[in-house]
Parts: sequence; C-alpha cells; structure tokens
Amino acid sequence: MSTTIVLADDCPDLRAVYSPLLRSAGYDVLEASNGREAVDLVRVHQPSLLILDLWMPFLNGFEVLETLRDEGASNQLKVLMLSNHSDAQYQLFAFKNGAIEFLVKNLTSLSELLASVERVLGGDSVSA
Repeated sequence: MSTTIVLADDCPDLRAVYSPLLRSAGYDVLEASNGREAVDLVRVHQPSLLILDLWMPFLNGFEVLETLRDEGASNQLKVLMLSNHSDAQYQLFAFKNGAIEFLVKNLTSLSELLASVERVLGGDSVSA
C-alpha cells in the first residue's frame, strides 16, 4: 500500500507539475482544487500528508486546518503549507494551526518540494 497525499491547490498548472513528481516518487496523489474538496478528500481517504495552498476558493488553507482540527480529522494528518506569500505572520499562523512545513511556491524547486515531503513524512514508507 502506498502513502497517500492530498494535494490541494487551486492552480491547475501547479497540480499538473507537482502530482506527476509525487507519483513518480511512489506516492498516491489525490488532487483538490479548492478548500472544500480538500476537506472532503481528507475525510474520506485519511491521507498521511496534506499539501495545502494557503489561498484557495471556498475555504482558504487556514479554514481547512480549522475545519479538520474541529472535526478531529487532523489528529494523525501531517500538513505541508504552500503559499506565494513569504510573510512571517502567515508562516507563524500556519505552524500554530498544525502545519509542519511552510514552503513559498516561487522560491521552492521541485527537488526541495520532494525533500520536504520526504522529511515531513519521516518514517512513513512510500510503498510496501
């Protein structure tokens, strides 16, 4: 069984780059284009990792974290937050609300993203 990741970002171009990268590394990737879809996918599939964009339609990343936390759905969930904004206040709020890692999209290479995913997942194996 492979490790499941939910990739939640409203930018289809970003999902079109990140999803194949993660799949080629052996992860099972489910895509969400907005915050509501992200919450639904986490509820149903209970992924090991949520890669979460900060600004999305319907629910932003912080609202997704709050919703999952309030439901108890985020107890075992690891969260890697993505944003185009490098503001320290956003980062602090993300960490206070359960994010383990915060990456700035336009400053993060694909190899850095993959390294961050592997670091966040720690001992979780990619495949059995």
